[in-house]
Amino acid sequence: MTGKFRSKFESKVNDILSETSLNFTYEETTVTLMDAFDFEQDSYQKWGKKYKNVKRVRAMTYTPDFVVEDKYIIEVKGFRTPSFNIKWKLFKNYIIENELDWHIYLVHSQKQLREVIERIEELVKTENNETI
Repeated sequence: MTGKFRSKFESKVNDILSETSLNFTYEETTVTLMDAFDFEQDSYQKWGKKYKNVKRVRAMTYTPDFVVEDKYIIEVKGFRTPSFNIKWKLFKNYIIENELDWHIYLVHSQKQLREVIERIEELVKTENNETI
């Protein structure tokens, strides 16, 4: 896979995954963690250069970095922000609430990535042997 990546580490992850026989996509899956809604009370906030009464709250979505074999999620993070931590918890809840058989991995280094790839390859091999 080639394309634009948000970081050098994501590009490196892509290169390493490309060396395997695993099928994967980059930022192609997006889930809605919270639907958009209308807030009926006053909600004044800065909007551009003005303060505005904002009634519509946009949906909160999450796009995992890499989806491997349609069920293994690899999220690449150099630095965890407070907003990411919230979305990560909501994403875990989304998986539970929707009864998805997704496995999620948060990696911060190439060493962790290689361990995760090894784990995924073992799971895929086991899964393929069970279906034969």
